[in-house]
Amino acid sequence: PGVTQGRSIVYTSPTSGGKSLVAELLLARMLVHRGKKALIILPFVSLVEEVAARLARVLSPIALAPPSRPGKRRRSAAPQSVRVEACHGSRRSAGLDGCHVAVCTLEKAHLMLN
Repeated sequence: PGVTQGRSIVYTSPTSGGKSLVAELLLARMLVHRGKKALIILPFVSLVEEVAARLARVLSPIALAPPSRPGKRRRSAAPQSVRVEACHGSRRSAGLDGCHVAVCTLEKAHLMLN
């Protein structure tokens, strides 16, 4: 129950125990219910590309409400599809400004956050 309220979780299981599935479900829940963005950091460019492609397939059907702006009247804008972007050295990216989920290498994450 604590994880659904935004608290941290430590989840362990053996190989093929569903750790990635649990993380993806929690990620989708966070995007829909909290309107937050996500940064996923992976060690290799090939893994970044693979995970970003899988998450794009899984998450793009989810429709998110457009963000509200403080002090502005909310117009009835169309929902947005979840946008996933692979970010690594050989790719240009807008980082978290241009997507909902950024999947990146450690080096790219460092550049995005500092």
